[in-house]
Amino acid sequence: MGAGGKATLMKRLILEAQECNNPILVTGTTNLHSFKNTKGLKTISGNEGLRILQKDEKIIWTKKKLPNDIFHGFSTVEIDKIQKNAEKHLIIVKTDGARKRLIKVPNSKEPLIPKKTTHCIAIFNVQCIGQKASSKLIHRFELCSQIAELKENNKIDCSHIVNLISYKNGYLSRMPKDSKKILYLSGCLKTEDIKNAEKICKSVQKIGYDIIVFGDTIEKKFFLYGE
Repeated sequence: MGAGGKATLMKRLILEAQECNNPILVTGTTNLHSFKNTKGLKTISGNEGLRILQKDEKIIWTKKKLPNDIFHGFSTVEIDKIQKNAEKHLIIVKTDGARKRLIKVPNSKEPLIPKKTTHCIAIFNVQCIGQKASSKLIHRFELCSQIAELKENNKIDCSHIVNLISYKNGYLSRMPKDSKKILYLSGCLKTEDIKNAEKICKSVQKIGYDIIVFGDTIEKKFFLYGE
């Protein structure tokens, strides 16, 4: 959930699970775009998924295919039922969309998280820092600008991201009580990005996340805050 790196992180998790030879189920409670270059992963729509699932295969299972390589996901209730038949699988679920923006906060109807979720990851991308605030960069701009105390064309800084992460009705408040709650600050490409991430981590370390990570998924560089 979140913005600025969900699909890339999902693909990274898929590749690592494949390396460990784990059976994988990738799905979503929102629309999914196709995952390119994920060899050995079948894309299945509709009822056929249950038959394939029983063979412990590696699959992307969605409700139906839509135009432009987009797939419609399942409801949270449907995914909880699917989980009962997929106890051996690593299940990766996309729970909200951001329309390719770098940052967002959820509205009252999202994210749609299955009740049996064991690990939740909220993503915020530090590449937005230093850029001018706009709807092209921020999903749900009016809501985010109000929470972050940010006006259009203002330069985004670390304090704005801290406000969004700390929002009382934000991602942390939506995660299942017994799940492992993880904050991931993505897009840390340069030394300055890492410094910004560390500054944000310091400000949000006590709000309730179990694990705080920053780094860059594509470069496969991850830093665990506090270690």
